Amino acid sequence: MVKNHHARTVSRMGFIGQEIMNFHDEVSRAIQDRRVQINNDDAVCIANAERDLATSFEEAGNELTLASRDWYDEISLIDDEFITPLLDEMDIIKALLEIEVFGILGVYNFVDDSETVIITLALEAALWGALFELFVSEIYTDFVIFDTLTNQKNAQIFPMLDEGLNNFRAAGNLIRNSLANCNE
Repeated sequence: MVKNHHARTVSRMGFIGQEIMNFHDEVSRAIQDRRVQINNDDAVCIANAERDLATSFEEAGNELTLASRDWYDEISLIDDEFITPLLDEMDIIKALLEIEVFGILGVYNFVDDSETVIITLALEAALWGALFELFVSEIYTDFVIFDTLTNQKNAQIFPMLDEGLNNFRAAGNLIRNSLANCNE
């Protein structure tokens, strides 16, 4: 589930970034085409269009970076509060269970008294099963909270990403439209 949330957000950020780069290339080609049409490499309007495109491209990238940083800060906090403690608890439970198994194997000779070892391990497994059920319940609760928090964060981040893309497209379209008046 954690990987799915991360993948969804990373995918969305990658999609927006790729859209920005594709549109940048499209507008850049339009500028180059206009440069060829007017046959003037030194035209002020071409230089202005290139400068404006570079500025808009950088701003769009900065908005993507800010959204990524915002997501990172939030997910780091969520990870510190929910994921890392669960993994730590799981490691502790696993270590305690291993110690218990070693303790049983240290008391009984598994070769000579395998039935006693198996019965003792089965009894211990029943006791550990109850602990494990509590742990699974805690995992479920924490993942529901994680799911809610990441969905809320995506609800904030995704519109920011879309707005950055839309702003860049609007700026790019203005630049492209201004090329029609570029005759110098």
